[in-house]
Amino acid sequence: MVNKNHNNMNNISNELTLRHNHVRQSTSAGSEIMASKNRQRTSYYVDSAVIEIKTFEIKNKLGLHARVAAKLVNVSTRYKSKIFFERDGRVVNGKSLLSILTLACPLGSRITIRAEGIDARDAIEDLGKLIEDKFGED
Repeated sequence: MVNKNHNNMNNISNELTLRHNHVRQSTSAGSEIMASKNRQRTSYYVDSAVIEIKTFEIKNKLGLHARVAAKLVNVSTRYKSKIFFERDGRVVNGKSLLSILTLACPLGSRITIRAEGIDARDAIEDLGKLIEDKFGED
């Protein structure tokens, strides 16, 4: 099961070396991690839970403003997975409007989304579609 403390997940994720397509590594806690990386998305399997990580570029003119953040929260809250957004080392809850706004992402900035849970892959795909479609703007 995924550790509830996302700081521990960050530590585990940072310890992985993705030099090959598939890496197996045991953590000090004894749980097994399987990581696979393709060109667009990184998937981690911690015990039986899924962690999906993908980076996107913000392409709409106004960047990540309140209306856009509300759309991200609307999609994020449809899923049971924990969802986090990261920009420049700052990680926030992907289900919190105000937290997302604190990332201050203008046009051209890169944002990494991490989803942890049974529906993580679907969450990343839906959030990615929203971002790639410029949030229905422009």
